[in-house]
Amino acid sequence: MTMHQSMHATTATRKCLLFLLFLFTTVGQACAAEPEHRPLKLTLCAEYTTIVPGQTFTVGLLLQHQPNHHSYFKFPCIVGVGTKIEWTLPKGYIASEIQWPVPQRVDMRGHGAYGYRKDTLLLVDVTPPAAVPPKDNPARIELQACVGYMCCSQERCTPGFEDLTLTINVSNTPVAHPTWPAHFDATRQAHAKTFSNWNARVETEEDAFHLHLTAPRGLKPEDLPKPEHLYFFSTNHWTASNEPHRCEHNGRDYHFSLPKHPFPDENATRFQGILRNTEGWNKHTTGMLIDLPLITRQPQDHEGIVPR
Repeated sequence: MTMHQSMHATTATRKCLLFLLFLFTTVGQACAAEPEHRPLKLTLCAEYTTIVPGQTFTVGLLLQHQPNHHSYFKFPCIVGVGTKIEWTLPKGYIASEIQWPVPQRVDMRGHGAYGYRKDTLLLVDVTPPAAVPPKDNPARIELQACVGYMCCSQERCTPGFEDLTLTINVSNTPVAHPTWPAHFDATRQAHAKTFSNWNARVETEEDAFHLHLTAPRGLKPEDLPKPEHLYFFSTNHWTASNEPHRCEHNGRDYHFSLPKHPFPDENATRFQGILRNTEGWNKHTTGMLIDLPLITRQPQDHEGIVPR
């Protein structure tokens, strides 16, 4: 972090970063602690009640928020801490990273952030070993998850830790859960997708990124998204949530001016994130995946829509 960045960081940002460090380094030891105020209900669930050795299966962490509360996306931006899971799995089992749903804009006492207000299912793929000796391959396995989270309202923020356990049968034939598969399928379909028929590029200058998007020619004018329905969520700490994101629209062309985050990920090499359309990009998802190389903006470039 440079001195310039430090001077311009808000007090809330500095406090959040300190808490994030504390939470992420203590989640493995602190799961016995329980908050007095419980604004977030956690449920560990599985798509299958019986799984097969060697075949990847999916489990989910369901987040159910109390009214007027929110939890946070993996990159909350200026304030907040994303939900974290530390797994204790049987020998040879491997868990993937969390598959994050499309986030929403949330507010913590005037500080804009990225998170979730509604019931949210975080999916994790688990791969069991293909073949193990019978004595190490019981008919039932136990998955243990230590979950660390922060859940906030306009009155207060509640950090919490909780131990969750899930027992699953092991056999030669998978058995689907009677309830959860439909929820898992809906969550997968709602994850952000790549829409290759949209053309995109991004430029960078000192204080902002400029994202240019062009809609496919086959899209009818009445089906073009309205600028007020669009918002970009960075997934690598490059854009800020506490300053306005501007979007200009001219026919099929969209130009976003996105303020830079005060603490960018210095190891990131690409511009990555999710462009949310609150009206939906299709009937399933509101999220368009953005993954682009950066172009340094030339001095002669002007503001507004770049002609094509």
